[in-house]
Amino acid sequence: MTCEWLESNNCWKELIASADGCRAAVTAPGEMNDERDGCDYEGGAAWEFGGALSTPAAASTQFPVTNWRIVDDSGEACMTGKVLGIGRSIIDANGSVALLESPTLTTYHLTCADGTTYGNDQPGTCESFAERWLLQQTPGVLFTCDGSAERCELAIWGSASEETVTSCDF
Repeated sequence: MTCEWLESNNCWKELIASADGCRAAVTAPGEMNDERDGCDYEGGAAWEFGGALSTPAAASTQFPVTNWRIVDDSGEACMTGKVLGIGRSIIDANGSVALLESPTLTTYHLTCADGTTYGNDQPGTCESFAERWLLQQTPGVLFTCDGSAERCELAIWGSASEETVTSCDF
C-alpha cells in the first residue's frame, strides 16, 4: 500500500461508500435481542450475529470472532462480515467485496473485488504505514463489546477517518 493509494479513491473507500444506505438504517444505537444473537433498530433494521454473544465483564472489552450482517429496514442484507479463519475476514457491502488478511502479526493484506492485492510487505509500501495503521488510516473493521459501556460496536475505518457503523446496547 503506497501512500498515494491510501490517499486516493481506492477500492476500500468505494466499498465503504457503497454501504452508506446500509449504515443509515442503523445509525441510532439499537437494542440487543433476548437471544443475544442480534440487535434490533427502530424502523425494522437489524444487526445479526453468527451466534449468541456473551456479556463481557464490566471492566473488559471483548472482540467477538463471529460472522455478522446488517439487514436494512426492507429485510435485505446490505453489509456482511464473515470470518474465514485466524486473521482472515471478508466484507461484502451491497455486492462489493474485499478480503482483509493478517498472515503474521506485522503483515497486512487487502484484496479488492478485482483480485488486486495491496499490502505492507510489497514494494513501494508507504513509509508511514505502521503509524497510519495505528491511527486507523488503513482499511480495517473492528467488532467490539465493551462491558463498561454495556455496548457492542462495529467500526470500519480507512476512508476519511474511523467510522462507527452501528452500536448495540445490552
